[in-house]
Amino acid sequence: MTRRTILLIEHDAALLELMGMALELEGFDVRRAGDGDAARAALAGPMPDIVLSCMIMPDFHAYDLLHLLRQEQSSNVPVVILTRRMTSGTEERLKAAGATDVLFKPVKVPELVVRLKQL
Repeated sequence: MTRRTILLIEHDAALLELMGMALELEGFDVRRAGDGDAARAALAGPMPDIVLSCMIMPDFHAYDLLHLLRQEQSSNVPVVILTRRMTSGTEERLKAAGATDVLFKPVKVPELVVRLKQL
């Protein structure tokens, strides 16, 4: 079976590395992006099978990511957004903008893996 590639976008360097290693141990190939510029560069190359992104980063927001993928690149790659904060309607707005799923941080790796393998 071919390993699926995940683009992991997270500004917290420690969390980026820990989540990346955990997903690799679960059989995914993981490309990492620690900021908006790295995310844009990664998305300009070969498209990953799944994008897993922090919702809010200092220079890049989930809505920027979704606009880039859905409007500018017309990509249908699944996008899972991770967030610490969820206000009323946030999940619905993210899904309307093109997010496939929205999960709360901290997310447990087994739960995350199940969700990712369903995509």
